[in-house]
Amino acid sequence: MEVKDIQRPLEKFAKELFAKLCSPADLKVEVTPGDEDGVFYVDISAPCDDDKALVIGYRAKNLKALRTILQTYANRKFKDLNVKINLDVGDYYKNKFDRLSVRVEQAIDEVKLLKEPVKLRPMAARFRRFVHLMVSKVKGVTSFSEGEGRDRRVVIAPEEKSD
Repeated sequence: MEVKDIQRPLEKFAKELFAKLCSPADLKVEVTPGDEDGVFYVDISAPCDDDKALVIGYRAKNLKALRTILQTYANRKFKDLNVKINLDVGDYYKNKFDRLSVRVEQAIDEVKLLKEPVKLRPMAARFRRFVHLMVSKVKGVTSFSEGEGRDRRVVIAPEEKSD
């Protein structure tokens, strides 16, 4: 199955979904394939900040729910494929990842300077994965997760030297 065979029905469903759920809002929906196989980016743009806020919701709860609906649709429609949906509205997640990136760089510098672990605030799995990937590219530091559920967080620590 080609990318366009997934992209078109996914985009059609997303547009219909947002038209029904957010009818007064002037939203534009665009679905683009990602660099990895099976990853699709659903970007929602709106000229009005109030419309973006409506779709995002308090602590991104609406955004998460809408992503779940789109992911469920993709899983059922394309059963044999591993399709992943990344949904973003007005660069909400992009900005969040940018801020997290800055915080991780600061934590890495702090670990290198003080030679002591730094615990980041609890965060969702997708953000923890992002932190682990960032840290894995830096020599002299390592990362691991600790805690459970909503209290799960990443710890960035000096890499232990093996003899």
